[in-house]
Amino acid sequence: MKGFRVLLGIALAAVAVVGCAPKDVAGKERVEDGAVAENAQPKYDVVLSLPSDLEGVEVFSQGDSRIYTQNQGEYTIAVEVLQADSPEIMLRELTGLNPERLTVMTTWQGDFPRYDLTWACAGESGLMVCRGVVLDDGCHFYAVTATMPETLTAEYTERVESCFAGLSLTENTDGTFTAP
Repeated sequence: MKGFRVLLGIALAAVAVVGCAPKDVAGKERVEDGAVAENAQPKYDVVLSLPSDLEGVEVFSQGDSRIYTQNQGEYTIAVEVLQADSPEIMLRELTGLNPERLTVMTTWQGDFPRYDLTWACAGESGLMVCRGVVLDDGCHFYAVTATMPETLTAEYTERVESCFAGLSLTENTDGTFTAP
């Protein structure tokens, strides 16, 4: 729990700018008004190492989304590709919260802007803690999120963080989205 609280404290203390000016990102150009082409195929696949208690436990798969639930159902990791006109709209779609209420650390991972964020929400069994990482290729937002009960953060934080540490994108060669 202490490690997660430190991470949460760092994330909340960081001042992040979530704005996105039109710019060239990984060879793609966001159109001047921020709009992206509807239904464009993702150019990349998400690569990450799932914790061993999540391997082969995909409980939902539809289009560009995959959800993995831990064997006892204590935490989930979701992988999805989102299209939005801006990072702010994507953050609202991903978290359900107004982006002004979030603290987002914006950095770069290779050629891609990377957004790291944490938030909390109500769940069936109490407060749920959520952590997300999003990579932006200029056309799509590749999001990986983890959700767990606040009471279990100490137990699962290390596993979840190792998943985020290995996150990367690889070029999609066959036109279909794949995730772990």
